[in-house]
Amino acid sequence: MNRGPDADPELAATRLRADGTTLPDCPGVTLTPDVCHGVPVTHFRPDDVDSDDRVLLWFHGGGYRLGSARGFGRWNAGLAARCGVDVVSVDYRLAPEHPFPEALIDAVLAYTAVAASSRRVVVGGESAGGGLAAALLLVLADRDLPAPVGGVLCSPWLDLSNSSTSFTENASTDALFPRAAADRAAALYLVGHPPTDPYASPLLGDWALQPPLLLQASTAENLRDDAVGLAASAPGGRLELYDGVPHAWHIGYPEAPRSVEAAESIARFVNEIACPTEVQRT
Repeated sequence: MNRGPDADPELAATRLRADGTTLPDCPGVTLTPDVCHGVPVTHFRPDDVDSDDRVLLWFHGGGYRLGSARGFGRWNAGLAARCGVDVVSVDYRLAPEHPFPEALIDAVLAYTAVAASSRRVVVGGESAGGGLAAALLLVLADRDLPAPVGGVLCSPWLDLSNSSTSFTENASTDALFPRAAADRAAALYLVGHPPTDPYASPLLGDWALQPPLLLQASTAENLRDDAVGLAASAPGGRLELYDGVPHAWHIGYPEAPRSVEAAESIARFVNEIACPTEVQRT
């Protein structure tokens, strides 16, 4: 049942164009639809990986109103192949039909299902998905639930007030997520809920005791300061700023060299924090 109105015809058409009709063909990676505690997901598992002891729980971008595991399939598959892990991409519910906090509820449900497998879990996402992964980390800490071993936040949308300086400084260089689009997306998702809620704007949360984080952002994007601000607040935060790339440039993988560079950095981070203890000591 929807809590909010149906998507308008323009948004519905945009979703169809972005998502496609079938899962992409990703050589070397097996794609398997699944359900985690009632939440649809897709596994992207490299064919040459023998061990199943690590998992990257991933949340796609799209301003909480667009996107799917299928639509971001090539990036998810590339990430799986680069990191050598099972990437579980979550099809969380979208606004306006399902406003805040329903996407976050789905994130918690999917995480608890994956974490129950006793695998070492890294959570992550790009754009709104990065914000959702960050909000998930706050929920887990607040409720004293088992934490993942780390997080990967790519061009994360962490402050839904859209009031950072980078929205002004980069207005002419970020055509993919301009202030007007960010404001519309925030309104659809929040439906009057205050953006000061840390579960909606994780930048405002307490990051003192969180696991290691890798934050990647473009110097030219409007969400630059979201990533910079969280890196300053999280003792375990590692910030990487990339010049000359657009918002969420990661999804250009593998054609865009800087996307490959970002994916390689993510793989190094994941393998550092999610390796077995006995491997880390050798």
